[in-house]
Amino acid sequence: MHIISKAVPNEFHIHKEPGHELADTLLAQHCADVLTKHYPGYKWTIGVDEEGGVLHIVNDDVNGAIMSNQILAYTLKLCRVYTDPGLKCVVRAAGEILEAARLARGWSTGQEPTHIDGIEDKYQPINGITIARESI
Repeated sequence: MHIISKAVPNEFHIHKEPGHELADTLLAQHCADVLTKHYPGYKWTIGVDEEGGVLHIVNDDVNGAIMSNQILAYTLKLCRVYTDPGLKCVVRAAGEILEAARLARGWSTGQEPTHIDGIEDKYQPINGITIARESI
């Protein structure tokens, strides 16, 4: 699996597992670029699992607010991503994550999630406390 974390524009953290194609890294980097363009200020992590045939989209701001080791990710089938040259499906999926956390689409306002749809009440954010952990 290739994981691209883009916390700051033009800064990538790439974690590679042996035996995977360069294309996975390029796809993850391209997705991170597109998300940074559409949703500036938010931190995104993209994971490409070629063997599983999926791409995972994670918003690090949202996941830092969840009070457990759960990861809220949107997973897309790679066949869908490959057939979408504009990556509209990736942009839409990332927007769904932001909406689940009741955060604004577009520019980040710096607002922290106070409630995340789909997460049990006992794991909801508490007064802006964030948990530092690795994504995916």
